Amino acid sequence: NKAIVLSVLAVSAGFGQGISRTQGAGFRVNYWNITGQTTRIDVDNLSGQTNVNISGVGASAYYFSRAYRDLFLEMSIVVVSGIEVGPADISISDYKVESLVPFLVGLRYDFLSTRVSGAIHPYLAAGGGPYSTIIVQGKDTIIYGDSGQNSFESRMEYGWYIGGGVNFVLMSWLAINADLKYHSIDFADFKDYSGLQLGIGASIMWGRKRAIYEITDVKLVVSDIYPVYYQFYKNYPIALVTVRNMVGHPI
Repeated sequence: NKAIVLSVLAVSAGFGQGISRTQGAGFRVNYWNITGQTTRIDVDNLSGQTNVNISGVGASAYYFSRAYRDLFLEMSIVVVSGIEVGPADISISDYKVESLVPFLVGLRYDFLSTRVSGAIHPYLAAGGGPYSTIIVQGKDTIIYGDSGQNSFESRMEYGWYIGGGVNFVLMSWLAINADLKYHSIDFADFKDYSGLQLGIGASIMWGRKRAIYEITDVKLVVSDIYPVYYQFYKNYPIALVTVRNMVGHPI
């Protein structure tokens, strides 16, 4: 039936146009080597000592809103931490927790969604904002219950990022994605955290769907329709309708 065919065509067209909703929010798991070292865990069975070094893992939450067509405003907060513990045994534990917390605002451009149909849609992104670093380190004497010497340090600096990624659109309201960003942030006289951030996650979208077509003109050719002329109407148009494709690829 005609209604079913039209519904299938509409769903197929919507599936192929990338991020069709106006707003969305998501969550990513990130890897970012903020300590500049290799992630490893070393255990010495003879001495009972353990060294743990996690170079930088964390998570980010983000929100985006369509600014114009394939251009989105994106805001995100990222928390990445590097952990060093060791050498640690039953009596003494040295530790250092180094965290980087950026709050970022930027623009994302889905550069192929209006030209290529399908579920995979790459994008480019750029932006900036404040980057805060928090470092907690110290030495605990475990066997005596002594907290030992501990220190806390926090700083903030502005930086920027540029990168790209890809959205795999599962439904009009759900997508999984992966991205790679390069961050540039140099804490003067302290440390340069510039480097690559890899993220994998998912997003949920809501809001009005993006229009896939627009009727620009309707012209009525025949004003009066008579049943006895049905053979004539088979070959002669009753009305002319102009439809403009808003997606960019064939529907």
